[in-house]
Amino acid sequence: PRIKQNYTFGCRTPWALADEHNWNRTQRMGGITFVVMGVALLFLGLFAKALGEGLTLGALLVVIFGGVIWIYVYSFLVFKKIMR
Repeated sequence: PRIKQNYTFGCRTPWALADEHNWNRTQRMGGITFVVMGVALLFLGLFAKALGEGLTLGALLVVIFGGVIWIYVYSFLVFKKIMR
C-alpha cells in the first residue's frame, strides 16, 4: 500500500520524485483516482452495447485521460502548495 519514492513504480511526476511529501500525497490521490476510474470503466463495459461504439470510446478516453491528467495536475498543485 505504501511504496517509497522510486523511478519504476507509482505516479512519477517530476515534483513527486523531488519531494517525499508530494510523493506520498500523489500516490494516495492516484490510488483513489484509479479506483474511481476502474468503477467508471466497469459501468462503461456493462452499458457499452446500449451506448454504442462511438459514445463508449469517447467516454473511455475521457475517463482514462481525465484521471491521468488529474493526478498530474494534483501533484503540481501540491508542489505549489495550493493543495495541502
